[in-house]
Amino acid sequence: MILNLASKEYSKCIEKYLEPEDTYITCIFGEWKKGKVVQKGTQAKMARGEMVRFMGEKGILNVEELCGFDRLGYHFEEELSSDKEYVFIRN
Repeated sequence: MILNLASKEYSKCIEKYLEPEDTYITCIFGEWKKGKVVQKGTQAKMARGEMVRFMGEKGILNVEELCGFDRLGYHFEEELSSDKEYVFIRN
């Protein structure tokens, strides 16, 4: 399993090397704006770093545990997420 916490620009560099059998999950950190989820660069970058810290402190070993991330005002939105994208919304 590969957890993508990179920006879109860096993700493109990795995605071309993925094999069909690879499990690749991208975390989206955003907020609601005009009825859709919008990512703001600086806040998303901070959230990605905080996710790494969360994983280390909690000893995360499986992807389901990521749903417990609740830092910097973000929380997991199951309705917006899929098996390839985990969406976290900031209040």
